[in-house]
Amino acid sequence: MAILAGLIGLLMVFFGLVFALYREEYRQIFSRPQVMFHAGAMFTVLLCYELAVRHVIGRRLEQGK
Repeated sequence: MAILAGLIGLLMVFFGLVFALYREEYRQIFSRPQVMFHAGAMFTVLLCYELAVRHVIGRRLEQGK
């Protein structure tokens, strides 16, 4: 779970850098602002999910279950 959360975090950073460096090209590909918002929201939800599952599994392992 930590590896997946790290990969999702890296993707978020990567897409942020691509947007910062190639703003016009990025806007041509994702012409509508809703697309960028939905992609960002999806990555955020996936990151939170992976971190929550990691936390739950870690707690269960500490309890010996």
